[in-house]
Amino acid sequence: MDRFSEEHDAEFMDAAAEYIEKNGWWRGALIGPNGKQACAVGAIIYGSGMNQTRYQLAPYGALRTMVHRVSQKVLKVLNADRDFPKEASLENWNDGKLSSGARDRQEVIDLFRKAAKVERAGFDPDQGVEL
Repeated sequence: MDRFSEEHDAEFMDAAAEYIEKNGWWRGALIGPNGKQACAVGAIIYGSGMNQTRYQLAPYGALRTMVHRVSQKVLKVLNADRDFPKEASLENWNDGKLSSGARDRQEVIDLFRKAAKVERAGFDPDQGVEL
């Protein structure tokens, strides 16, 4: 079984939240100046136990596919109550490049936690709707 398969996406979302809780949040790069803080996408990579070098060396591998898939699912949860442009990305939200970008570390952590909850349930259990 592929450790980066879709059946583990909720675990990757929780691991990303835990990574930011433990190491801090960053904007504008995958990893912050102390080598630990991470942006939302960086947290998915580092929370999965990988590093930036391995991510960059695997442009079409399972790791990159997982990061893209999880990022899209998290953005879908975020977009459920906002109206982002079609080209919006998790990176742009994290970096504050969207009109309602991430405000702080806790908002990013909460988003990952909610996305994991939605992924496990198959719908938004708080709202009672499918996303």
